[in-house]
Amino acid sequence: MRTVREPIVFALLMAVVAAAALPTGAAEEAGGPENVDGSLDSSFGGDGVVFAGIPGNSLAGVGVAVQVNGRPILAGYDADVGQDFVARFLADGQPDPAFGTNGVAYTGVQNIGRRVSVAIQPDGKIVLAGSDEALEEHFLARFHPDGTLDSAFGTNGIARTGVHGSTRRVGLVVQSDGRLVLSATDFFSEHFLARFEQDGTLDIGFGVGGIARTGVLGLGGSGLLIQPDGKLVLAGQGFSAGDFLARFLPDGTHPTHPEYRIVDRSAPGIPNRRSAGVGGLRRRSRGALSGAV
Repeated sequence: MRTVREPIVFALLMAVVAAAALPTGAAEEAGGPENVDGSLDSSFGGDGVVFAGIPGNSLAGVGVAVQVNGRPILAGYDADVGQDFVARFLADGQPDPAFGTNGVAYTGVQNIGRRVSVAIQPDGKIVLAGSDEALEEHFLARFHPDGTLDSAFGTNGIARTGVHGSTRRVGLVVQSDGRLVLSATDFFSEHFLARFEQDGTLDIGFGVGGIARTGVLGLGGSGLLIQPDGKLVLAGQGFSAGDFLARFLPDGTHPTHPEYRIVDRSAPGIPNRRSAGVGGLRRRSRGALSGAV
């Protein structure tokens, strides 16, 4: 059922893409202004807002990435089709007719809608991370730049973690060597990382059989970043310990005691809310990390 509220979520995120999410200088390369004051970009959709026109789901979330040519990619869940999707827009906010069908491409994986992440490889291929509700398993879907699934990746464009579980958010990053790292929680609610080779097979040299675990149980967000030195930093929320950061070495191992920074929710000024901003991890200059935790 289509509602007013759900498509608006997509629209607001696309407005943020136009005004703030482009890499430095990308707006000029795309021929549009870079609104450093945070105002909506009138060259994007006429008033800085575009509506994807795709019905969402109250459990689902969206991901966003921007290509080097300034074309934004939106990832989300289509409640009518029952699948996750990626949609590409031109720099002016119009759907890209050269991508998928009328600018939208689907994973082919049926589910009930969870939060997704999206990333763009250096070769321009687009990767979506999501959760298969039917099989209770996390997956990656890789698309060619034209929106078709990449049959050379996994099985018909879909690669799976082999770890059962359903999570409210998955994280995704692309390493400089093209390998893909997904973050999520498993059936027992433990936060973990899974790394994939460029062909979609699990990287057996990472962690144990391609899986690196935190030892922390929780259901919160799963933000993920790569440091300049190749270390992986995961942000999540534990059931009892609160929000945390876990840092892994490039091979998926971590010191005997992982480097956590726990937020005391009882401290003054800390909102006592269940996943307040955990997925919003960002990297500042000089390698410092910032976010809600």
